[in-house]
Amino acid sequence: MNKTFGFSIHKVNSIRENLYNSSRTNRTTPNGYSVCRADPMKLLANFGSLKIQKGWILRAIQYYHSGNGHARVFALPEGAPFPPTGQTLPDDRLPEEAVSNVMTLILGDHSPWSYLCASLFVREVGEFGAAWHGCSWSTHTLFGADLRVRANHDSVNVAEALPPSDEWVWKRALPRERDPHVVFGTKNVTVHFLTYSGLGRDTLFLHSDRYAQGGYVPRSLERELASGPGGYIF
Repeated sequence: MNKTFGFSIHKVNSIRENLYNSSRTNRTTPNGYSVCRADPMKLLANFGSLKIQKGWILRAIQYYHSGNGHARVFALPEGAPFPPTGQTLPDDRLPEEAVSNVMTLILGDHSPWSYLCASLFVREVGEFGAAWHGCSWSTHTLFGADLRVRANHDSVNVAEALPPSDEWVWKRALPRERDPHVVFGTKNVTVHFLTYSGLGRDTLFLHSDRYAQGGYVPRSLERELASGPGGYIF
C-alpha cells in the first residue's frame, strides 16, 4: 500500500530562500571559463538529510560573459588535482576522474523529506552559477493548497494570489493534493510539487520525480497544467 507524506509550502520555500547565496555568480567572475567562485559543497550543506559519498567532493566550472552565465557541477575524488578557485580555463572539459551525474553519489537518510530535498537539490545543481539568460529554474516559485506564491517586493517577501482561475487556459486539472508531497510505494518513491513561472508566459507546472527506493537519482517529468494572462522576458 502506498503511503503519502505531505509538507508545508512554507517549509519547502524556506530552504530555497536560504540557497541564494550558495549558488549565485560573483560579480568579479571573469568572462569565459573559470573555476567557479561559488562552492557547490556549500549548496549541498543546506540539505541536512543529504550528503555525498565519502571520498568525493563537488566542484564546478563557471561560464560567464557580459552578465550571462551558467556552471557545470561535477564530482571529483577528494585530493584529485584541480585548479584553484577563480583560475581561468580554456573550456569546460572535465577531468578524467570526474563524475558528471552527481546524483549517483548522493546519499540520504531515506526519509520522505530527504527525497523532496533531492528533487530540489538536483534542480539547484542544474542552475548552479546561473546568471541572466542562464536562469530558468530560479524563475519557478513553489505553491501549495492556498494557490499563493512568494513574490519579492522591495526585498520583502509577501504572499500573492495567483491570477483568478478564469484567466488561465487549462491543459490539465490541478491535482487534488496541491502541497508538496512524497509517495512511498513498494518499489519506488515519487515526489510531487507545483510551481509557477512567469518566464515567457505565466505557466503552472506539475513536477513529478520518481526514485528507486534507497537511491537518489530521479526520473523527472515536468507537465504544463495551465498558461496565464501575463509573463515576462529578460
